[in-house]
Amino acid sequence: MITIIASVGRNLELGYKNDLIWRVKGDLPHFRRTTSGHTVVMGQNTFESLPAALPDRRNIVVTLDPGYVADGAEVVHSIEEALSRLDHNEESFIIGGGSIYRAFLPFADRLCLTEVDDSFPDADTYFPSFDKEKYTRTVLFPLEGAEPAATVVQYDRRRDADPLTLGVLGGLGPAASAYFLEMITEHTAATCDQDHIDVLLSSRASTPDRTAFITGKSDKNPLPVMIRDARYLESCNVSAIVIPCNTAHYFIDEIRHAVSVPVPSIITETVAHIKRAGYKKAGILATDGTLRARSYQIECERKGLGWEVPSAEDQAALMELIYGDVKQGGAIDTDKFKRICRALFDRGCDTLILGCTELSLIKRILDDDSGLTDSLEVLAYTAIKLCGKTPCGFGKDFTA
Repeated sequence: MITIIASVGRNLELGYKNDLIWRVKGDLPHFRRTTSGHTVVMGQNTFESLPAALPDRRNIVVTLDPGYVADGAEVVHSIEEALSRLDHNEESFIIGGGSIYRAFLPFADRLCLTEVDDSFPDADTYFPSFDKEKYTRTVLFPLEGAEPAATVVQYDRRRDADPLTLGVLGGLGPAASAYFLEMITEHTAATCDQDHIDVLLSSRASTPDRTAFITGKSDKNPLPVMIRDARYLESCNVSAIVIPCNTAHYFIDEIRHAVSVPVPSIITETVAHIKRAGYKKAGILATDGTLRARSYQIECERKGLGWEVPSAEDQAALMELIYGDVKQGGAIDTDKFKRICRALFDRGCDTLILGCTELSLIKRILDDDSGLTDSLEVLAYTAIKLCGKTPCGFGKDFTA
């Protein structure tokens, strides 16, 4: 269970100049008592405002700085990575600041708010607005002797509240996006239509080619189109946005900065998955754009995993499979694909990452897909979990 804990004013004021506004009597002991023995998640600024990591708690710090080190705390680099670290069978607490509260609000089961009976017109940080009709409000206790007066209140998300809606930034390419929707439908535990995830798909096939732009073969930048579509999805009140395209990871930081909802990385999630599964060395099957960006190589090195990429000859053959066979809807030369795979296994790889979603369409027609880690499957699994549903029917490397 995820609980957000904060002290807010009448107008949801939180802070001023990276400092708390409210320090009312009894609130700190309540915070310490409530969060001790649990995981606490915070942003970099919040961590740096503390004298040290909070004792008797597991500290997780979210930062965009890839080299950031936080003594006594685990460091993650996205909201999605933080969510993947939490044990949802136990209560974890989100403790700030404002942008962290806003990002986690769609996934919070409970809000524990100290409501201060005062306002602060100069506040520059606010708690995100939320629809109180979707929560059951319970007054826990007043803080005795607090000045100004303050009351600890609990908001529990109603079970009949609107379900989380998944935004899919698709069309990159269209067949992979369609297969992704099929995959999350097939792998969501459901007994009726209403048990499935609400999905809003933007499938803009006219988005400029990502690989051509990254490799300098085209000056048509796909990023403005992807940002426009991501913002449209956000305006439709989606809870998270997924991008079923590995090459698009090249642009993910800019897309994340353009919206305020989580945008899981298919690459980060895939490498974290193979690390959990116990693999040691991954072969990377991906487009020239993804290899040129070194997206998988960097993430594997960050996780302490070895990696290999195809030879120049095999990479050219792989691109022919992706662009000549799958994207054009033609017959797929599975023997050619298997030969490329064997060469990487012969170089010591114990799993091969299908790091292009078109390759997922090849995997589905193979008579033997052992040793292959499908990035599209990992993204589907991630999306199902993010939306509060139960994954089912995935392979042995996945845990429900």
